Amino acid sequence: MAASKNGQYRISYKLTDAAGDEIEGGYLFTVVGEGFDGRDYRFNHLELVPDKREYAPGDVVRLQINTDRVGSTVLLFVRSTNGVYLPPNMLRLKGKSTIEEIAIVKRDMPNFFVEAMTISDGNVHSETKEIIVPPEKRVVNVDVWIIAKTAQHCYGRDRVILG
Repeated sequence: MAASKNGQYRISYKLTDAAGDEIEGGYLFTVVGEGFDGRDYRFNHLELVPDKREYAPGDVVRLQINTDRVGSTVLLFVRSTNGVYLPPNMLRLKGKSTIEEIAIVKRDMPNFFVEAMTISDGNVHSETKEIIVPPEKRVVNVDVWIIAKTAQHCYGRDRVILG
C-alpha cells in the first residue's frame, strides 16, 4: 500500500465466522510529509509515535508528537531515568503535530524513555514512550564452573571434612 499524500488514514478489515457473526478491526495511522502540521486531523490529548519499532546506535528517532489542540506547548524529556530528568525541550507546535529528531548513541542500549507533557483545557496530559535499542549482540555466552566439594565423614568424630 502506498499513500499518495499527507494525511490520516484508517485500515479496516471485517471477518465473518462460521456462525455468521461479523467483527471489524481497524488501525489508524498518519502519513507525514512536507508541510504536514496535523491541524486538520484528530489526535488524543498527547501522543508520542516513533517512526520505527527498534533502533541501533547511529540511527535517528523521528518522534512524531501529536496533540489535540493547535499551537500547543509540549515539554519533551529525553532519556529520563528513575524519575531523574535532564532539562526538557520546549516545543511550540504551529499546528497539532511536529517531528523531533533524537540521535541514538551507544549508551542508549538496551533502551531509553522519552516523556512529554502538555496542558490543555486546564488539565495536565503526559505520555511516556520506551524507545527500543537492543544490545548489539543478543547472545550472551555464559560459562558455568562447578567446583565440586566432597564431604568425608570421620567415624568416631563429630565433624565433617570438606575437601
